[in-house]
Amino acid sequence: MNQQASNARFLWDWTQKRNQGRLRVFGLGAAMGAAGGAAFAIAMLAAMSGTEIRFNEDSMSPWVYAIAQAVGPAVFMFIMAVPAFGLLGAFVSYRVWRLQEYRYHTLLNQGAVVPRTEPPRVPGENNAKIIALVIIGLVAIGAGFGVWYEISRGAL
Repeated sequence: MNQQASNARFLWDWTQKRNQGRLRVFGLGAAMGAAGGAAFAIAMLAAMSGTEIRFNEDSMSPWVYAIAQAVGPAVFMFIMAVPAFGLLGAFVSYRVWRLQEYRYHTLLNQGAVVPRTEPPRVPGENNAKIIALVIIGLVAIGAGFGVWYEISRGAL
């Protein structure tokens, strides 16, 4: 794919995506981050099952210690992880939005024009998506095997 065709594809795709609005993209990033935070909290709680979880008053500010004591370790893990990962997801989506918007305006300022119709796709354009899906599939298979193994030996 030559550079002009690549730019036309980017301009078309980004024009379609930016019509969704900035807040929707940030919200999606925050929701994905929050889901990751919940998964992290679940994984941490599963890893710590069977151990006594105690809070050290010296290592926390008084208000954080009070919240931790009031809600217990499981809820406290979610209270800390979900917003933190959600903010991280919102920040990353904001950063990607800014980079894509910069490239979009740079191309327009250089004289590129957004195509009226969708440019044709070329073979090999979806290779990165295919590789990502294969990696996600392999990770899911590995996680499934790990869960099966832990269940079969009685740990879960």
